[in-house]
Amino acid sequence: MEAKLETLAKHPEFDADFRQRLQALLAEWSAGQRGGPIEKEFQSALRSLAWDAFERSLSVKGTRVMPGLYYNRSLVLFNRDDFAGARRELQATLDESTREGFAPVRQQLTVYSHAQLGTIAIKEGDYREALRWYRMADDEQTRFGGKWMPDLNATRKKLETIVGSSSDR
Repeated sequence: MEAKLETLAKHPEFDADFRQRLQALLAEWSAGQRGGPIEKEFQSALRSLAWDAFERSLSVKGTRVMPGLYYNRSLVLFNRDDFAGARRELQATLDESTREGFAPVRQQLTVYSHAQLGTIAIKEGDYREALRWYRMADDEQTRFGGKWMPDLNATRKKLETIVGSSSDR
């Protein structure tokens, strides 16, 4: 992983500040610390770079159908704990997917988006809502004949147990 990051640091898109952050991260890792403050700051900086790139892509996309762009934007917002923003981007993914002409992409992003909406509901503590989204995603994946999310059915069953046991009280 460290070698990949050092190679990445040579990319012309990254400035001296990024390279300095990367060196600090590698030093933190060399000291045996994972998940430390420098790593968290580095992740935040990477998310900002990704968001900026997605913003540029959105500004020039024109009429091109790009549901994956909205889905990736939702992941950045989700990782920033901006669940309302992530939900908006997932809805945009679903809307854009309806115009996607290539069925496997349309189907996969539909399943991913519904599962991610379930993940947001879990983060917010709304397990019934999460189960609703996970059921939808699992049913769609089965109907589409996809295997994009191999643990989807297992997650659904866990949620059914959690929701079932909470309604017994």
